Amino acid sequence: MYILLLAGDPMIMNINVTVAIWLKCAQKGKRAFHGSEAAHPLGSHQHCPPSHAMPLSPEDIQAITQVVSQTVSAMLQAQGMGPAQQGRQNRDRDAEHVNEKHYRKISQFKGKDWKDWSFQFKSATKSSSKQAYELLCWAEKETVEIPDFTEYSDVAQCEESTCEKISGELFNLITTMVQDEPLQLMHNCDFNGAEGWRRLAKRYSPSTPSGPCSFSSR
Repeated sequence: MYILLLAGDPMIMNINVTVAIWLKCAQKGKRAFHGSEAAHPLGSHQHCPPSHAMPLSPEDIQAITQVVSQTVSAMLQAQGMGPAQQGRQNRDRDAEHVNEKHYRKISQFKGKDWKDWSFQFKSATKSSSKQAYELLCWAEKETVEIPDFTEYSDVAQCEESTCEKISGELFNLITTMVQDEPLQLMHNCDFNGAEGWRRLAKRYSPSTPSGPCSFSSR
């Protein structure tokens, strides 16, 4: 599992190479896995076992797996990326993406019942990405076109490139969930989901509140 998740890290490539070597050696026969070689999985891997040796046992494979796991953990800790830090990094990265699975139970919007539909959409967005949710809240209060995110990135302390990426994902999602006139409003938005949402809110909820964001959109 470690190897699959961390294969993109250059520092982990040595581990991948080690496992590949051991697997190749396992096809030829059994090799003792203890002492200094257990501590250093690369070991003297140039010498694979002779063809007449016994095949690797489940215990041998478990020992190899344990060493690989310990080595990866040590390398992550050396980089300041223990399990807690890595989990936090993954959550931060997920917060910058809109996951469509949260929207699967929401019906298509065709111009009616904006209050209920926008409530469901923003609720799903908040579950998927807090940054995307806050972007929607900001966009629906804007009274003029949103050409970029320079102003918003300063207020929200969000990098402009991140805002653009989230807005693009929102655009792709919204355009698959609206039809008829609402879909026409999404045209010429330059794939800007925040601007598309502003247009929808302006058209179907003229009295969108200007105060703190809440699920009270009409």
